[in-house]
Amino acid sequence: MELFKPTPEFVVSHRKRIRTLVIFGVATLFLGLLNLSEDGKLFTIQFILYSAVFAFEITILLAQLSKKPKLFKLINHSLQIGDRIYQPEDIKSIIIEEAFGPSIAIKPKGRRIVPVMNVYRIADGTDADDVFETIHEWGDKFNVPVLTKRIWTL
Repeated sequence: MELFKPTPEFVVSHRKRIRTLVIFGVATLFLGLLNLSEDGKLFTIQFILYSAVFAFEITILLAQLSKKPKLFKLINHSLQIGDRIYQPEDIKSIIIEEAFGPSIAIKPKGRRIVPVMNVYRIADGTDADDVFETIHEWGDKFNVPVLTKRIWTL
């Protein structure tokens, strides 16, 4: 088998769900304050639950913001993102999404939905076309389907 010639490297980061978390956080806070204004009591079960959910969402948001970008490399027979190495025989498909920012998802074999930790956003959107072309070439070379569609995560 001929080796894959280019060894491209580009920077990716985990796709952040900041917008979603902010919307859910504001909705949770609003429901908690609405509940507080109806009862007039500060320590009701509902208000404590809403506050706990809001704190959990803020924690997730801060954890996502603190993750550092990683280097994405296509090396001969494998795909390396940060410290994780994916072999072609372990990949069911690679999904490319351009609609909500250039993103790449790696769906492992045996999974119906892509795990959240396998979805990456390309840091420099201007290089996205070159990156997608290189991934298509790599997928063709190693018989890994590369699909352009919406990414559904779990």
